[in-house]
Amino acid sequence: MEEYLSIVQKNSQAKKQRWQRLGTMQTKAGPAQLIEIETKTKYGVARLLQAIVIKNETAYILTAGTLKKEFKKQAKPFQQAIESLTFCEDLFDAVQDMKIKQALQEAWQKKQSGVDLNSFEEIVLKQCTSLGTVWQVLMLQL
Repeated sequence: MEEYLSIVQKNSQAKKQRWQRLGTMQTKAGPAQLIEIETKTKYGVARLLQAIVIKNETAYILTAGTLKKEFKKQAKPFQQAIESLTFCEDLFDAVQDMKIKQALQEAWQKKQSGVDLNSFEEIVLKQCTSLGTVWQVLMLQL
């Protein structure tokens, strides 16, 4: 982690961006180092928060950003997004409701066999909204 943070800091300094280490924040994936970067854009100064988790020698980064003047309005959603960072080996494992999970798995099997292509997509898009858009997009690519 220290090596990675040092690289990020050097890159930010080379781009004349303000860089600050904010400490550790707990996520569903485990503790994450939180950093803040401020950079100039054509719209004004932007503030980025990055939560960095190292797992199996790979850095995973969740970035949230907005214009600096809008940052206070976005702080709570950013915090919620960062806290929700998680890893799952199988996208189906993210589904906690066993009835929905079973229906999803059955619909996926039907999709794979070419019997029914629509029910899988319908379950993903209508019954799994709480898992987020990224999860839905990844699931639909299966």
